[in-house]
Amino acid sequence: MSYQPIKTLIDHFESFENSTGQNDLGQFANWLNQKLNGPAAEASPQLGEEQLDQGILQSFGELSNHARHYVKKLIRDTPLSSWNDLVVIIVLYHLGSQRKSDVIQQALMDLSPGIEVLKRLIKRGIIIEGPDPTDKRAKRVELSEEGRQLYDELQIDMKITGQIVAGNLTINEKWQILPLLQKLAHFHEPIFQASPSASLQEIFSKYVESRPGT
Repeated sequence: MSYQPIKTLIDHFESFENSTGQNDLGQFANWLNQKLNGPAAEASPQLGEEQLDQGILQSFGELSNHARHYVKKLIRDTPLSSWNDLVVIIVLYHLGSQRKSDVIQQALMDLSPGIEVLKRLIKRGIIIEGPDPTDKRAKRVELSEEGRQLYDELQIDMKITGQIVAGNLTINEKWQILPLLQKLAHFHEPIFQASPSASLQEIFSKYVESRPGT
């Protein structure tokens, strides 16, 4: 009996984990199907890599603006003021009590604006603050009962917002794009955490220029 197909499958799964940072079997199955059978979209021969990179940057900027526009509608008539407010209550709903610094990092905010967001949410009674039992210098925050109720009330509109942002993509296109977006997020996360004050050139040299195959 030949075990080569099993070894090949394991190799594919390792590649999937390394490229996306995920280990979900359902996502892996769709990723592998696209890799082996999906029609590979050929880039236009008129576009060089630099133009492709600029196109990706512009598209992300536009999509981010569109998403924030819909989130403004989502949080209208609520005690929330911004995208970051919503992200904080999502983080705390799913992760529970957290140190302030950890919440700010999880929400991908810089320290100073993040502190202001937490102060505002504490003042409005959406989150509550308390001591950290293992570090007297640190403070922990968690959702108040009012905050948990607010999250529950927003569930339906958050689902609708996600569907609007996904727009006219088919279910197959969603399966194609999600692993790529997760791969990018997996790439950028350590940069945000480890190099918050690094210059663009420093980030490029350390994380992009030095990558294998560059």
